[in-house]
Parts: sequence; structure tokens; C-alpha cells
Amino acid sequence: MQRANGSWLVVPGALYVACLERGLSALPLALSRLRSKLINLAQPETVDERALNIPPEGKALNPWEMTENQNIVINSARSIGCQVVNIHASDLIKAAEEHKEHLVLGLVWQIVKVQLLSQISIKEVPQLVTLLQEGEDLATLMKLPPEEVLLRWIRHHLAKDGCDRPVNNLHSDLKDGEVYLRVLHSIAPESCPAAEALANPDPLARAEKVRQLPRACGPRAVHMGAASLELQRLRRASVALHASPLAWLSPRCLHLTAPPAPLTSAPLSPQVIENARAVDVPAFIQPGDITSGNRRLNLAFVAQIFNTNHGLDAKEEDIKKVEEAFEAAGLDDEDSDEAEAAREARVFRVWLNALNIGDKQITNLYDDLNDGIILIDAVNKISPGLVDEKRVNRDRAKLNRFKKIENCNYAVQLGRELGFSMPGTGGIDIAGGNKKLVLGFVWQLMRLQTVKMLQEVGGGTIPKDADIIAWANAAVAEAGREGSISSFKDSSLGSGCVRPLRMTARGRGSGRAHGLISTHRRHASGAPVPQLPLTPAFPLFCSPLPPRSVYLLNLLGAIESRAINPAIPTAGETDEERAKNCKYAIAVARKIGAQVFCTWEDIRDVKPKMLMTFIGSIMHTAKARHAAKAGAGAGSA
Repeated sequence: MQRANGSWLVVPGALYVACLERGLSALPLALSRLRSKLINLAQPETVDERALNIPPEGKALNPWEMTENQNIVINSARSIGCQVVNIHASDLIKAAEEHKEHLVLGLVWQIVKVQLLSQISIKEVPQLVTLLQEGEDLATLMKLPPEEVLLRWIRHHLAKDGCDRPVNNLHSDLKDGEVYLRVLHSIAPESCPAAEALANPDPLARAEKVRQLPRACGPRAVHMGAASLELQRLRRASVALHASPLAWLSPRCLHLTAPPAPLTSAPLSPQVIENARAVDVPAFIQPGDITSGNRRLNLAFVAQIFNTNHGLDAKEEDIKKVEEAFEAAGLDDEDSDEAEAAREARVFRVWLNALNIGDKQITNLYDDLNDGIILIDAVNKISPGLVDEKRVNRDRAKLNRFKKIENCNYAVQLGRELGFSMPGTGGIDIAGGNKKLVLGFVWQLMRLQTVKMLQEVGGGTIPKDADIIAWANAAVAEAGREGSISSFKDSSLGSGCVRPLRMTARGRGSGRAHGLISTHRRHASGAPVPQLPLTPAFPLFCSPLPPRSVYLLNLLGAIESRAINPAIPTAGETDEERAKNCKYAIAVARKIGAQVFCTWEDIRDVKPKMLMTFIGSIMHTAKARHAAKAGAGAGSA
């Protein structure tokens, strides 16, 4: 899929299967780059593409390099809220061979969903103030999940079109096409006529009419960007592989079902799709998907219509009030305490979603935790066996305020049993959405998970912060690299790099070290990558560098020297250079397999809590790799 000026265009799902099946030299790389671009469209600047392995023209990536690229994809997808459970790099590389295509398609759907719903908020679309009901304020609308906002938006347009039909979901209630036709007619009455289509009794024909309408009332032209051109080239590659039209396979990138019935079998559903085209909505959906009530595709199609042309008219004074409210809350200033708290809340929300607990997707950290259930489930996930299920009120339909507080009291009690520092915290604070106390509780859960992971690979020893710091300093020193830190508050962690590493050999002559350089691998920047052996035949040392070198990149290079291109880190003399270094450090960490949830701003600003999880994750990855190699060596012996 691709998105250009707000519109997603579907790349046939067969593209992924075809690339995996045919295994052309360029296509495995293209797939990892494609998924990286999808992630960056869903959440800008998540993937630093400079960290991707790019082979010279005419050559292919080796399995190790392909694995590193897929590690970036998997860990980056996890960092934007996708639930990546039991998916490994090999699953994506060998999906067709091992019959795991569903994992690829499921991951792509999650990325697409994140992007489609990310723009559905009152901050991005202040015209949503029109949907406020009597007695509600902006805070009420901000708490609604995107799906509920879309339902309100549909009801608004139905009422505007003179229809009082109830709509309670985004799948089965849309099956006959009437809702789509009326919404599109409300948005663009002249371009999307509905009367004739509604008179047609065949829902399949109505659906096709909706699909064909959206282009006429689009408020803006769709321009093809670099990502669009990249994806079109991949589309052409897939067509060349199969030498047959792949349009009917489009839905396969969103769900695994048989292809929809040919349009000739029922001549009516097309009217919905025809109207959608009239408002510039890409017609990636098929009539049969509408009439069957396909959950994923109908959600994607509704969100697509909204993102292309929501058709909401709000008064200028109402829009100004929304903008003033965000400004007063300090959310427009990224350096404000409120903005930092919001960024921290997003990290914790994404981390909780990645735990894959329960069936509820967390969209608002404070509101979704106020019944205590998710916090209790998180405790149980991290420390199995601690929770007494008899004390948990799980039926959300029967949860009143007292039962919510009861759950939250139990969650706080569990936290204290785990040794959390929670002075003055009670269940009523969690249920009431006290931001400071909720953030403190979730942070300690996140820290506990990091410690537990390190305990598993450390022989059962519970590491302290000092142990993690000592390990990191020792790893850097043993690799002959420069730098050390005294705590997670050390300012050198976010200082940026002065110069790329210069490697020399002590006692053997620098020419020998330079002879280890190989240019058969290139990164996205096009710069050659030094190929140093995993176990050097002689010790390598960093020649003296000016002060304030990149400690985190030195640490990552100590774990896997091949993962870093020394031509990429900058001097760190400007804010932009420091930001690039921080982003590159996160990308390289994900590349070697570390699960990273912190943001590059956390590194730049030297946030001790987030840096503890960052370095802890690197430590876990290094120890796990060492244990795997030791196990493989013992097995071969």
C-alpha cells in the first residue's frame, strides 16, 4: 500500500507472496524497504532507513543482512503499537516456503490500520468539534477511540442526509451499501447521487456504486511521491512475475479469504464503489467485501473516505477554540512538560499494547487503565502466578465506579508486593486518571519487565542499574572502543558524535587493519561499510577521539560491529546532527534485535528511565546472542 497526500493506494497482496516465492535478488530487499516506508507513513521518522542494508547493484543481500533488515521492520512495527507476537525475521523471509503468509499479511494490516486511524483525532482534524453532543467538551471527544469517532461521523452525515438509520458498527451495519451511499451523498451531493442507487434492491450493485464514486468530490489532487513511485515499481514487478492482472487480489494484503465473486454475478453492489471514486477515494475494496461485512476492509474504507474528504463544516470560532485549547494545554510546544508527559504516555501505551494482553487495544492510557484490568493483566504477564483471579472484576459491562476502584486498589497492592515505590498512591488515583501516578506505575511495570528479561539471560541474578552500567562500560572497553558512563543521567549519552570511529591496530600496523575493509555492502546512504571480523585475530583499538563521542553507538558497535556504518554518525554540533545520531542509534539497536520503545527525543534529552530500558534491551540482546552461540557450539561438539 502507499499513501499520497492522505490517500492509501493498495499494492496487491500477491506482491508479497510473489516476491517471497520467486526470490528475485532485489525483491527481498524491496520488501523490507517497502515495509519500512509503510511504517514511516504510519508514524513518521520511526525507521531510519540509513540503517538498512543496501547491496551494490547486481548483488544480493546475504541471509544475515536480510535478517537485520527484517529485525528493523519487526521492532519498528512493535514500537508504533503493532502486536508482533511470535514473529521473527525468518518468518518474514521464508513466509511462502514455510506457509506463513498470514504473518506477513497480518503485520501489514496492523501497520495500515495504525496509519489510517492516526489522523482521526480532533488535534489533526479540528472540524471534528462539529460532532460534540450536548453536555460534552473537547476532553470527551479526545478520549474517544478512532472507531467511535468514525461512527459519530457516519451518524452525523446520515442525519444531514435525512436518514435516522442506526449504525452501531463498521462492518455488518454497512453491508447493504445504503450507509455508504448516504454518507457520500452528504459529502458531495452533486458528484455522488444516491436516489437512483438506493432504488436498486441489489446490495452488491450498490456497493460497486460506492466504490466508483469517490473521485469527483476529492478536495485535492493526489500527487505521487517517492514512496508512490517505489511501490508502483514493485507493482509492475509483481505483474511481470505472474503475467496476469492482480487487481482482484488487492484485499489479500488485508485478509486471507477467497477472491470476491465476479461483478457479473450480481450487477448492483458497484454503485457504492463508483460513488467513492467520485470523491478521490482509491477503490481498493470490492463489492463482495462490503456485502460480506468484512471487518478490516470496511474499517479501512470508512477511514479512507474520512481521511480523503470528511465533509465536516465547522465555524471558524469553534476551530479557533480547539487550537487555543491545545495551546493552553502546552501540547503544541514539544519542549513543555505537558508535551513530554504526552510522549511518555504514548511510549507506555505502545509498550502495553505490545505485551498482547487481553483483547482491548489501548488508545488512551489514562482512560483505558481506569478499571484496573489492564494493569492487573500486565502484572500477571510479567510475574505469572502473582494475581488472584478471584479478586478481579472482569465483566466490563457490570463495572461501576466502586468495582473499578476495587480493581485499581488490587493493582496497587500487587505493585507494592513487587516492590514498587508508590507513596500516597491509591486505587482511586488510578481510577481517576491521575497522570503522574499512572505514569509512575506503568514505568515501574516496564522497568520490571526489563529486569526480568535480564534475569532470564543472566543465570537468575537480578541486575541493578549499576550492574547494567558496569556491563555496558565493560562491553565498550573490551571492544577497544572509547567511552564510559557513570549513570543513566550521564550527559554524554545524548551529546552526539564528534567524528566517526577510526580503527587502528596496535603493534601490527594500521595497514593490516585497513586491509579488513570491504565495500561489498552498502547502507542506504551509499557509503561503504567496514567489514570487521566478529573475532579479530588481534586486538583493535580506537585511536584517540575528541571528547564527547557517541557512547551508545560505541556500545552497539561493540555488540555487532557490522551493524554500524561509521560514515553515518555526525559531529553532533547542531541540533539536527544530534537528532540524526539519536535516530540512527535506535535503528541500529532494532537492527541487532533489541526491542526499543523509547523515542529519539528521550536519548537527546537524556531521560534516565528510558535510557535504562534502552541499554537494558541491548544488554538482553547481547546476552541472548551469546547464549545462542554457546548453545550452538555445544550442540555441534
